[in-house]
Amino acid sequence: MNRNDFEDDYRYNTDDRYGDFSQSYSEINYDTPNQNGYQQQYVQNPNSFNQQWSRPQGDSYYGLYDNGSNKFERLRKKYPDIRIATVQDGKVKLFGVVSLGILFIILGIAVFIVSYFQGEAEKDFFAHADTVSGTILSTHYRRTGRKHKSTVYDVTFQYQYQGADYIVEETLSSSNAKHLEVTSDAAVGRTVTVYVDTRNPNSAKIFKGSGEPEYIVLIFCLFGVGMIIHGIVLYQNCKQGKMAIYGRGKKTVWTKVK
Repeated sequence: MNRNDFEDDYRYNTDDRYGDFSQSYSEINYDTPNQNGYQQQYVQNPNSFNQQWSRPQGDSYYGLYDNGSNKFERLRKKYPDIRIATVQDGKVKLFGVVSLGILFIILGIAVFIVSYFQGEAEKDFFAHADTVSGTILSTHYRRTGRKHKSTVYDVTFQYQYQGADYIVEETLSSSNAKHLEVTSDAAVGRTVTVYVDTRNPNSAKIFKGSGEPEYIVLIFCLFGVGMIIHGIVLYQNCKQGKMAIYGRGKKTVWTKVK
């Protein structure tokens, strides 16, 4: 059977309710044996398209190429390597996402504990602090953190306590420095309130925090829980054949297609 005979025979034996499906089939290279299984199936049963508009029913076909989704077909035109995610793919992804989620939860708890004890130490400091007047001597900023994206300010100030002069440098976060208005040289010479530790006059601060732990770090925990839930949902979608994968390595993309 040549290509023209195939198209003519198929066109006259196709039920109109399925539309002009022959037009899309004319794009198939019928000279290639068993392409996607369509030619072999048609030759064996020319009326099969009339009866059920069928496709090869093997698991290898549906497991790799289709799940009955129009979105999948559209993506396959753009990404030829796209395939339906298997249960094993879902297990691997679930393990990775859940592991990362647990890591975020542990990190959040650790940061919260450190923040809590720092807050307790700060409460103890101010419980034994006395206030005096001091003078700003200098202020300058520096970059810290990953890729130096964070900014802190080193503020040097002078004060007198019980007849003795002291010079202390305090490192302030960007927000705390802005709150005290000591982010520029204009602050030099300005009078500020200094909190002096009566147990150790060499220890002093110009910023008084609340002493409460930074509960914002719990966002790490919430993010971790969210990742775990995401991993479970993704795995369930893989079991139901609703997820597709394309790309390789770090550029692998997961998308829901049904």
